[in-house]
Amino acid sequence: MSYEDNNPFGEDEERPSFLSQSQHDNEPEDASAAAPFTMHENHVPVFPKPARSISNFVGRCQRIDQIPDYLEAGGSISIVDAGKNNEGSGGSFISYTIRTGDLEVRRRYSEFESLRASLARLYPCLIVPPIPEKQSLTDYTAGTAKAREDVATIEHRKRMLEQFLRRTAVHKILKYEKTFHKFLDSNVSWSEVLISPPVSLLPKNILRAPPSDPAKAHGDLAYANLPIPAHTSKASKIASDPVSTRLLSVEKTSKDFEAILSSTLEKTNRRILKRFGDLSVDYNELGANYNAFSLSEAPQIAGSIEKLGQACDETYLAMANLGFSLSNAFSEPLGEQTQMLAIIRQVLKYRRQKMTQVEQTGDLLQQKRESLESLERSEVEAKRIDGVLNQMTHDTPAGEFPPTHDPQPQSSPPKSKTSIGGFFGLGKLNHAIHSLTDTDPALSRRNRIGSTKELISSLEVASQNSARDLKYIDETISAEIDEWEESRRRDWSQLTASVGNSYVEWAKKCLESWEETERTIEEIPAREFF
Repeated sequence: MSYEDNNPFGEDEERPSFLSQSQHDNEPEDASAAAPFTMHENHVPVFPKPARSISNFVGRCQRIDQIPDYLEAGGSISIVDAGKNNEGSGGSFISYTIRTGDLEVRRRYSEFESLRASLARLYPCLIVPPIPEKQSLTDYTAGTAKAREDVATIEHRKRMLEQFLRRTAVHKILKYEKTFHKFLDSNVSWSEVLISPPVSLLPKNILRAPPSDPAKAHGDLAYANLPIPAHTSKASKIASDPVSTRLLSVEKTSKDFEAILSSTLEKTNRRILKRFGDLSVDYNELGANYNAFSLSEAPQIAGSIEKLGQACDETYLAMANLGFSLSNAFSEPLGEQTQMLAIIRQVLKYRRQKMTQVEQTGDLLQQKRESLESLERSEVEAKRIDGVLNQMTHDTPAGEFPPTHDPQPQSSPPKSKTSIGGFFGLGKLNHAIHSLTDTDPALSRRNRIGSTKELISSLEVASQNSARDLKYIDETISAEIDEWEESRRRDWSQLTASVGNSYVEWAKKCLESWEETERTIEEIPAREFF
């Protein structure tokens, strides 16, 4: 059956506006489009779009069902606006307008934060892209509202949140997640998504869930009985297989690289940007002084002095643009790379905890088996003693046993209850002591044997599941690391090229301005200066 036979939109019928994008908009211009992102003219990272045209897929009428096909076909996601929202009774907040095709939805930062947290819990083995961090404590103490409404902060968040959405949309697994699709649909209440499956089915601790689908652990006793390793605990046996060796090396390398980025490159870059900013202010003041000075000089040289002031002004503008482009082309990608390294270490930490959990599950299973053997030996010994006592009772005539009580007990006066009742709370104490007293040791022992057998059966299943899960974790994380390393190489190539282009453009503008000023000054006869 041909494509036309399956196409619900005939050639003469109009396609939905949601799907209306030209094929030219979705084709890369050159081979460099294979990179994860390129630098736009304003030095903001922009993802290329796959060569496959959006018009190639068959859309459906329901909007949320169109999103997967739209993303699969290379549809773009962008944040087109960011501004204050005064809707509702919770006060004003900054909302970000997301456009997916013809769909638009407004989301606030906290909703982006909960989306990323949900994706990280739904896919603990995947490297979920980062979002910009919240304001620092200094910003909040200086003025929370002012920090939230700062234009530079809003624009920075807008760019980085858009980067998060685009990276998620091109991820080979995350782009199919329905929770992500619901986030892009304006007809879906995000607060309801967070209290609905699969998010609502996630366990409190993700270590008690299968890594392939943590929501499936709901009500599964095999996973509910798994031990939870401490954050600092490590497996006693270091795995020596190639996958473990490689991932351990990646964890160490990422930690060292993160320290270099955060403690060296970022600090140095901030100092450079600050000095460029101070220098641009100095050039601005110098240009103003030259312009004012030209007004008091003779017309023969006033023009050259004014031209000198204009060169300073143009240098000021070029340097201000350089600082802005370096912030977008270097500072933001650098911060994103630092966050990505922290996320990778978190994923590898999850793997390390699962390895420790497998070992602890085996130890716990061995302990319970030994405990069961001890209980069964006690049960056998108790039955043997009961059998001996019963045999002795059966073989001994009743007359040979001495009386255990007087045949005619003397009547004793009834005990007074007032003396006991006078102590407040003594009845509750007696009840508590009675509840702690094992009135039927045999029954309790049999109950413990039954519960221990059930726990052992559950732990045996859990041990098998954990071993299988660990294999899945190794394969998935290894594939994610491969993708990340390839993406990182492309990102750094684009980043360094963009930084170099920024400096080249700045130098060209300054050179042109000062060369023109030099020509103007050289045209003035030397005698005009004396």
